[in-house]
Amino acid sequence: MTETKPRRPRVASIDIQDTETNRPIVDAIVEDNPDAELLYQPGMVKIRNDGGIYIKKETVEKHLGAEWETSEIQLSIISMSGNLDIEEDYIEIAWRR
Repeated sequence: MTETKPRRPRVASIDIQDTETNRPIVDAIVEDNPDAELLYQPGMVKIRNDGGIYIKKETVEKHLGAEWETSEIQLSIISMSGNLDIEEDYIEIAWRR
């Protein structure tokens, strides 16, 4: 009988432009994903998380202090790793099996 190892969740990531406009979005992502790893590089912030990244519209709006449409995330993304699911009230970046 062969031994099956449990699958480790795949890491999803998003690279966001490091601008004044996007800093509240990064803060919201960190709040919604407290276990996420952040790496600041010149001009961008890389956010990685095992299993996926979940972003709530209400959290982004709280940090922005203004209304925000989830589709606006596309204006901030440099690159990403995972499947992007944009809904009306949340965004999810995760690998589909």
